[in-house]
Amino acid sequence: MVAPQSLKVARGFIGRLIEAIALWKSKRAGRLALRELTDEQLCDIGISRQQARDEAQKASFPSWPTRPL
Repeated sequence: MVAPQSLKVARGFIGRLIEAIALWKSKRAGRLALRELTDEQLCDIGISRQQARDEAQKASFPSWPTRPL
């Protein structure tokens, strides 16, 4: 995975597209990781189970089936 911070200044359409995809993948990975945390871990970072569910739902495409928590 390419970290968005490791990309140099994006030049042109292709560079901006690659940068956008890398950023999307990074955000998606973080959102999906919330589904794996226990209630205690969620409490440690200051969010509720419902907030984690809401955020994890942002990681899926509307037409794709989502995995329940």
